[in-house]
Amino acid sequence: MSMGSRLKAERERLGMTQTEFAKIAADNGAPGATRQSQAKYEKDLSVPSATYISALATAGVDVLYLLTGVGLPPVVRHNLEAIIKTTAEIDPNGETTLTELMHSGFQSVASPPSGPEVKLSRKDRAFWEMYKELDEKDQREIYHDIQEKKRLAELEKYYQENERKKNA
Repeated sequence: MSMGSRLKAERERLGMTQTEFAKIAADNGAPGATRQSQAKYEKDLSVPSATYISALATAGVDVLYLLTGVGLPPVVRHNLEAIIKTTAEIDPNGETTLTELMHSGFQSVASPPSGPEVKLSRKDRAFWEMYKELDEKDQREIYHDIQEKKRLAELEKYYQENERKKNA
């Protein structure tokens, strides 16, 4: 499959027209991005610039697939898209790292309050929806990453207390 065919496949996967794709590229600094240039790229009559490809990455184009023909496995792509969507819903301004969001959501979901009905916040509910979409291996990795982060925080707190006592 040629680069033009892969570019067209990515555009169609994202549900966009040639004009919409070119506008994304133009809006992100790719000079000369038009529907006509997009059509030429898709027909392999011309090759898009690195600036053009980089601009399309902002729309969710799988650049690795576009350049090499090797893409993410469908389950990985699905998981990443779910994570990105959920992260954007939880933190639309992008003020918190994904790790922090996952840690806070995991903590509240992993040990929910007892009682007849558990009410999760919007953030926790969104995390849980994302977490359920992951396969068991990814869930385990997230759990172990969170546990490791907790251990490091405890060690740091212990170290800081000892330093404070030494300096007192």
